[in-house]
Amino acid sequence: MKHKFTTTAKKRPLASLVASLALGFLASTPASAATYDLGKIEKPNAIKSQSLASSITVSGDEIDERAYQNAADALKAAPGVFVQPPSSSRGEPGIGIRGYSATHVGLFVDGIPVHSIYDRQTDWGMFAANSLGAIEIQKGFVSPAYGLNALGGAVNLISKKPEKPLEARLRYGFVTNNEHQASVGVGTKQNEWYASADYSFVKRKSLNLSNKFTETPYETDKKNKKNSYYESHTFKAKVGFTPSDEHEYSLNFIYQKGKKGGLFNANSGGNWWEWPNYDKMTFYILGNSQLTEKLNLNTKLYYDSFYNKLISTGKLRENGTLRGGWTGGSLYDDYTVGLVETLGYQLTKDQLVEVGLNLRQDNHKNTNYNPDGSVTRYGNVESIDKLRDVTTSIFAKYSNRLNDIFRFSLSTSYDRNSMSNVFLPQKNGSIETRHGQSFDGWTLQGILYAALTDELTLHINAGKKNKLLTLKERYSEPWGGRTRNPNLSPESALNFEFGATFETKDMRFWGVAFDNELTDMLSSVPDETNSCVAGSGCSKLVNVKEGRSYGFEVGGGFEFLGGRVGVGASYAFTRKKVTNEKAGSFAVDGSRVTDYPEHQLNLNAFYKPFESLKFTANFMHQNGIYVVNSDSTKFVKNPSISTLELKADFTLSNVPNGLMLSAGVYNVLDRNNRYGDGYFMAGRRFLVSAEWKY
Repeated sequence: MKHKFTTTAKKRPLASLVASLALGFLASTPASAATYDLGKIEKPNAIKSQSLASSITVSGDEIDERAYQNAADALKAAPGVFVQPPSSSRGEPGIGIRGYSATHVGLFVDGIPVHSIYDRQTDWGMFAANSLGAIEIQKGFVSPAYGLNALGGAVNLISKKPEKPLEARLRYGFVTNNEHQASVGVGTKQNEWYASADYSFVKRKSLNLSNKFTETPYETDKKNKKNSYYESHTFKAKVGFTPSDEHEYSLNFIYQKGKKGGLFNANSGGNWWEWPNYDKMTFYILGNSQLTEKLNLNTKLYYDSFYNKLISTGKLRENGTLRGGWTGGSLYDDYTVGLVETLGYQLTKDQLVEVGLNLRQDNHKNTNYNPDGSVTRYGNVESIDKLRDVTTSIFAKYSNRLNDIFRFSLSTSYDRNSMSNVFLPQKNGSIETRHGQSFDGWTLQGILYAALTDELTLHINAGKKNKLLTLKERYSEPWGGRTRNPNLSPESALNFEFGATFETKDMRFWGVAFDNELTDMLSSVPDETNSCVAGSGCSKLVNVKEGRSYGFEVGGGFEFLGGRVGVGASYAFTRKKVTNEKAGSFAVDGSRVTDYPEHQLNLNAFYKPFESLKFTANFMHQNGIYVVNSDSTKFVKNPSISTLELKADFTLSNVPNGLMLSAGVYNVLDRNNRYGDGYFMAGRRFLVSAEWKY
């Protein structure tokens, strides 16, 4: 396994182990040199640096070796990061960091924001991992260059950059139940330019449930979970130019095409949802120019589109028929354009100032369809929502290395969002329009590092961060049961963190404690006026005055027997509370927040009896989480979740450039895990794969 980890301390013999232990993994070799520097938000140096426990980097070699298929898989063992497999009707994984949901966590590709434009409820499973050079995770102190939507942290998927005149890769894998995985990639690095192209493909017919699962009238075949098919195609291309050591520019293109089925509650069924189109296209230009010896300009210009079609053909009944429920379709045809400019000036060898501008325009168009495929009409008006807003973020950062022990960074940003167009047809045939409404917020952060000895490094940070509202939060009326509230205030939090890392030649331990004081959290409460479209049982989003998220993360490990054996562990405790007793959709009895585990434990080990053979084992345990029950009438606590994964890799050295054959088992114990009440996860699954690299 190969990792790269950002650290402020001196390089040490266990540098490759540092990142893996921060993730709860183990490593034995340094990170790949093919990480794409233009795709990073920041390039750490003697002045700029990130904290050990809050900034984690998973290398491309780790992703390749562990056969991660997507971004969600690659994050599932990171301490403080909660990955929930597809476990709801949307059929997509959920991501959380330190109690925050995916809508509070920024998702980026090479520093370009790629979250779902309308609601930020992005399917992280659609982002292929085969051609990634690294994944950076920031949890506490988050660079202001990331811009908006980083209240809970930021995840940056960094692509690979060719390093040889000719590179090639071919992989095929098969996973029971009927899942095929394939990828191919080529690349070249010449004197003043480089280029690469990659294609990946995943197709699954269905998931198999655990043999311990008891079949129900809604889920009648444990070997074939209803509507759990999934298909994804991803094509990536890159062309880069390096006219000199001081200048680098690249053109990048990503096309994702997918389709999937929505999952069912085994106890109560649900609407039969399908997504025949879950497509995304991203085009971006990256540039870095060293204008003078002290002045640097970094540019990111992008276009990102999302074409998402949902079809519902009825509600699944106990006898297997589809009748009742919502039928028809919904089509999102969204796009965004944006620009990020960062200008850095080296005041002295120990001081750096950066200022920047982050501009973004979001465009959302939602067309509703009848069961026959015709556009829904409200009188003479077609049901086509059109929303457009403009977001501006102005940021600055100052970094100073005081001496060999202390260094610090201060950052601030002013964020503003303005609606430029609101066009919402109403069921009574009228049209709601609005222009000029805006809201704003400030971000202020600071972090201090202290390398007390060669073995011990401390860091402490404090800051205020905010999250501006999504289009959905302001204007959505899901199923007509929620009243719009476009006058909501942005969410914000005061963040505090203290961390320590102790490392010797043979071992390493680290820990971090955090406390987030939350203000203006969004929460769903009953609308006593019943002014929603449904006319009764209405709810609406409001700002909850106060809340709190706190906890700690610890980890450590070591290698022995000359690096042939390694063990590691990490543990995270997270608790989130709100003070509003009416916050029914977010809290249990007004205090415990749903859908997030308080305890997460990761254990792992590897054994290399000889150079060409490696065995790995990974164990994950989470305590039971509170969820809404199948009838949506009360809160229940699910049983704890445990998974064990085993994998063996054997390299055939007599094949030119090496052929790696792999075999593995997911959920070895065949646990009947579930996250949402009635949403059961896959049982035991087997993997075989072959990979060749040139």
